[in-house]
Amino acid sequence: MESSPTVWSLFLSHRSFMRKAVQFLSAAFLLTCFAQANEVRADPLLLVINNPVRNAPPNNGPYTTSTFFGTLTNQTSTTLFIDSYEVQRLPPFILSGYVDVNSLLPLMLSGMASTGDIQLFTVGIEPTGTFNGVFIVSYHTADAPGLIRTATANFTVNADPVPEPATLLLLGTGIAGLIGMSSRRRKLRSKE
Repeated sequence: MESSPTVWSLFLSHRSFMRKAVQFLSAAFLLTCFAQANEVRADPLLLVINNPVRNAPPNNGPYTTSTFFGTLTNQTSTTLFIDSYEVQRLPPFILSGYVDVNSLLPLMLSGMASTGDIQLFTVGIEPTGTFNGVFIVSYHTADAPGLIRTATANFTVNADPVPEPATLLLLGTGIAGLIGMSSRRRKLRSKE
């Protein structure tokens, strides 16, 4: 009895099909390796500043202050330990000012925990300037104590300018005009 040829034996007998199959499998293997090598990994610590761009109102002192709040979230199941935190200025350096990093950051953050809204830092700037900066938190994980990592978040503080004398003069003139008109109306009503 003769065996009838199967579909696979027909394809496998042709060299061109074998070559294309090998090329396809090689390409699939390389794509799989490339995808695993470039797998997106989330940082263990997520730092978020609430309202990172602010317009600080002017005040009577030499500096306008703005306090920033935010959250830290541990995105892993291992414990994170906070080593240090700081604020660095970013160019352009438009003004002088100060930074008070009296943060309420915890020293450690257990797995999958979040701090909720906490005070991160306070920036004081000149009444007519801009402060660009980055808040940096250095930390390490319990399973890799020798590997120091950082979480960063950018922020900007713009001081609302103090009104110019010309603006104040225009405002004063408008108020005087309104007072004059109301005085005139009262006089006209009293004559009736």
